[in-house]
Amino acid sequence: MRHMTGLDANFKTSRYCNQYVDKDALMYLILANEILHALHPNIVTIAEDATYYPGLCEPTSQGGLGFDYYVNLSAPDMWLDFLENIPDHEWSMSKIVSTLIGNRQYADKMLLYAENHNQNLIPGHYFLDISLYLEGGHLQRYCLGP
Repeated sequence: MRHMTGLDANFKTSRYCNQYVDKDALMYLILANEILHALHPNIVTIAEDATYYPGLCEPTSQGGLGFDYYVNLSAPDMWLDFLENIPDHEWSMSKIVSTLIGNRQYADKMLLYAENHNQNLIPGHYFLDISLYLEGGHLQRYCLGP
């Protein structure tokens, strides 16, 4: 929805109200949600978002994009980072809680899961491909994923 890669963005609200916003993409999403909900009142639309875009799950009648739910993509990345880089006794409980809660304003609209498709696109990286400690502190690798 923006004319940027997003890799260098800090995702503050002011970043969404500037010349980089792709207005055509926003209008497409708004119209798509309006049409889908008008034709199929029981339909559920889900946005995949890592930026907490303002109004993502607000009704289009209130200026939002009209999605019913959004997927919090930060949790799978956090778990993968923890498993690969941080010993379990050093995991930050405050980071885990803040990541799982996400943007509290839209927490009731958030869907959360442990693994996302991005991790499957990276060869050899599966959430269930984890290292487990056995007796004696020896590291054993178990591949539980596909």
